[in-house]
Amino acid sequence: MAPDAVSTVTYGASNGQPWPGGSGFFGTSASCPHVAGGAALLLDQFPHLTAGELADLLRDRAIDAGVPGPDPETGHGFLRLDFDLVWADGFEAGSVATWSAHLP
Repeated sequence: MAPDAVSTVTYGASNGQPWPGGSGFFGTSASCPHVAGGAALLLDQFPHLTAGELADLLRDRAIDAGVPGPDPETGHGFLRLDFDLVWADGFEAGSVATWSAHLP
């Protein structure tokens, strides 16, 4: 799962209320770009990942929601990207010469 009811130029600002009374951009069409962006950040950091490894990483790190385990309502859970996975240690220190290597 990823955010929906988001603010966009096309659909306007979100008022934080759920559908149908809320405003903003709702549903999987809104949340899918967040997951795609997260996948792109991970691939930028770890370009050696295969499609299967990337999918496993996104699923394994998701925060479970709803009933325990994967389910039709919440899938594998909320998208979670830890900053220690996505950002370089060296970048945070002002150098792009050394990068984090937390994944195989």
